[in-house]
Amino acid sequence: MTKTHHKSNDGLVEIITTTDDDRFPRHDAPMAVMKIRPQPHTRVREQWGCVTLMVKYSELRALAEAVALCDKNFTFSMTKSAQNKPQSRERWWLNRNKQRVIAKLSHARR
Repeated sequence: MTKTHHKSNDGLVEIITTTDDDRFPRHDAPMAVMKIRPQPHTRVREQWGCVTLMVKYSELRALAEAVALCDKNFTFSMTKSAQNKPQSRERWWLNRNKQRVIAKLSHARR
């Protein structure tokens, strides 16, 4: 059985709990899995010969919560100050990076 525990707003990261596994022999024990979908020029991308991920705090928290669902002896704590960037700040950086790309492209055409 597979159940989605958390999905990021951008769709690049998904935290699931599952007992489905292709390993042999199957152990049928619950496990927490982070599914990542690399996309060019995003926080989840293929670089340096592997997949790199810039994790958001909400994803770390969701992964720890999913592990806790699978293992009753697992405990964790995160400070309340550990939060994702505010949406306004995230939008500002998206706009700023878009301007940087446009400037770089126009400079390369000269």
